[in-house]
Amino acid sequence: MSVFVVDVNKVPLLPTNGARARLLLKRNKAKVYSVVPFTIQLNRKVDNPVGEFKIGVDDGAKEAGISAAYNNNVIFAGNIKLGNYIHNTP
Repeated sequence: MSVFVVDVNKVPLLPTNGARARLLLKRNKAKVYSVVPFTIQLNRKVDNPVGEFKIGVDDGAKEAGISAAYNNNVIFAGNIKLGNYIHNTP
């Protein structure tokens, strides 16, 4: 399970695993920032955040798919159902 991380200035950082998140919370080096999605906030500023995500978008006719991956591990994926609100008028 991946846990999202932000620093003290709410700058998004790379996600961590659940074990490291529990350890940071237990040692009072972080606090719970959000429950859904589960995110922790570090008690310090990170000067040089490292890493990058790959974003994928699949734009279909009836659904659009989006995903975010880091090191070939999918962090987030979702589908968006598109409405058919355009009608042909004679």
